[in-house]
Amino acid sequence: MNRIGQELDVVVRQQAEKRSRLNVLEQLQDSHEGFSAGALAALKQSTSVLGSLTDKIRVPDEFVTAVESALGHHLQLVLTEQPESAQEILAGLAANKQGRASIASLGLQHVHGGVGAELPSDLGGTLALTVVEADDSIRPLINALLGQLIIVPDLAAATSAWRATNGAFDFVTRSGELLSRHGVYTGGSTNGNNGKAPSSILGRKNQIAELQTQLAVLQEQVSEISRGKGALQSEQTALLASLQEAQTELRAQEVAIATHEGEFQGAAKLVARSAPEDRHRRLRNPKPRLAGEGRERQARRPRRASRRE
Repeated sequence: MNRIGQELDVVVRQQAEKRSRLNVLEQLQDSHEGFSAGALAALKQSTSVLGSLTDKIRVPDEFVTAVESALGHHLQLVLTEQPESAQEILAGLAANKQGRASIASLGLQHVHGGVGAELPSDLGGTLALTVVEADDSIRPLINALLGQLIIVPDLAAATSAWRATNGAFDFVTRSGELLSRHGVYTGGSTNGNNGKAPSSILGRKNQIAELQTQLAVLQEQVSEISRGKGALQSEQTALLASLQEAQTELRAQEVAIATHEGEFQGAAKLVARSAPEDRHRRLRNPKPRLAGEGRERQARRPRRASRRE
């Protein structure tokens, strides 16, 4: 029982730690931590806002750094349907001096209908569009932003591929270094952001999903251990009840035995006291039969004497 209790404590502690971290990440996600003041103001300004670009896409952990680096400030794109709504939002930001923001009109994207290029079979990279999960409503926008982007292992591979395609594509490494179609390299320190830090906008979404999955597993473990503990407690309770019943029966038998022993000892003492008294009475009072025989002999003697005369 102690082992199960300790095991349950460990799982509950892990559950509490992960739930605490999940709460923090969800708060960061809901507040769009990392967005500029202008983007935050735009998200709150109009009912025509559909959310941000990062709200609508999902990227596997291994490609988070590359896609975040390629999208750059577009990660903070505020989405709306009509161009007029975008213009109204920007006008409001300017009038209220709330900063700058980038607004994407999905209506214009439908008209534009951007499509991604095909990846040359011998290039050896990964087309970014194939690793980005997106809502259908923003797929044309994603095609326009990432349709020409290829993810490669390093800048050497990017340079070789750029030359092979005559600069037809943009290239990004998994560590976030860029080589644009214009031949511009971008890179340097990423401040330790590997897609797992809370500051990673896309990485946060993955961490939240991962923690939710882990918490579901831990909750099932807690339920299973608790059921096992409950079964053991029920068994323990039944065993204790049986033990108490046996103890009660044993005490009753002990009382009965003690009672019988007391009666036996009392009878033995009574017999022991009465035996000397009986012997004394027999010695003082001869047996009646013997006394009668003596009287009968005495009675016969006179009769015999009278016959002689």
